[in-house]
Amino acid sequence: MNNSPEPTSNERLQAPLLHTCSWTRAVPVISSITLHLLMAVIIVCATRTPSPREGYLELFWVSSPTGASPPPGEIPGTAAESLGVPASTSVSTTRHSKQRNKRAQRIHGRAKERQRAGMLRKLREESLQVAESERQQWEQERQKVLAAGEALRKAARVRRLRDAALRLAQTESLQRFQAGHAAALREGVLHHRDIKLILQTEDDLTVTATFVSHPASNRGRPLTKREAKQVRTVVPATVRPAEGMVESIIRKAREGIYTFIVEPADGGRHIASVALKFDEDQDTARPLGTKSITGKTVVAKVLMPEGILWNDETYFSGTIQDSEGITKYNADAGLVWKEYY
Repeated sequence: MNNSPEPTSNERLQAPLLHTCSWTRAVPVISSITLHLLMAVIIVCATRTPSPREGYLELFWVSSPTGASPPPGEIPGTAAESLGVPASTSVSTTRHSKQRNKRAQRIHGRAKERQRAGMLRKLREESLQVAESERQQWEQERQKVLAAGEALRKAARVRRLRDAALRLAQTESLQRFQAGHAAALREGVLHHRDIKLILQTEDDLTVTATFVSHPASNRGRPLTKREAKQVRTVVPATVRPAEGMVESIIRKAREGIYTFIVEPADGGRHIASVALKFDEDQDTARPLGTKSITGKTVVAKVLMPEGILWNDETYFSGTIQDSEGITKYNADAGLVWKEYY
């Protein structure tokens, strides 16, 4: 229950007037507050440094009377111009960015070109080194081939000179031999026709002989291999004129090479003293020394009718040995004698 007194008629008339006066006094205050808030917002936006794209969007958002958000990634020129921001600033920033990208691309391209040029230069240097190495190897091989060719040419020249010297010696020897042979025939020296092999031994030995024809007219050249293989077997007459002595005789020896072979009957090893005699008119025989007889043993090779022994090194002027055999010659007599292996 309210105990306050009821208002009078005058108070009821004055109440609306008082309410109207209070509202009238509040309107300037509200307007002043709104203006201060708007100025504060403008100051804040002006002092903040916006990015090239986001700042202008924020200004547009604040200053937009409708509050509508601008499309993403776009800056409305009307809003930027309304705030006093030039529209060419965003375009200039984008242009500068593109220019920086182009400069970066050019720098990167030049770096790639320099790298490619360096690789090409390195490959060229390696190719030159490989080519130089191959050229040196080729030069070494060429020098080896040239050296081998020169050695072959020298060997061929030496062989030709040796063959020429041998042919000349054979020709000269043949001429001298023919002259000496004719003189010997006139003087009656070549009358040896018998060969006697004398063995001094107590053992039972068997003597055989072989013969290869070598006419006196061909003594200036060696026998060919085919001629040397034409061997004939000769059986000498064997006698025992005394105790401990064996004589094997070949009568009427022909012109050629006789080879005497001695073989023990029991197949053992024996010692025998060997000598040769060419004519009964000779007072002494030509000793050949002591021989060791084991199996079939060659004790003498003699060239008839001269009676020249193969092992008589004092008779020959020189010896030539090759892959086929041994050649001995006497330059004064014009004799060439070759024995094949």
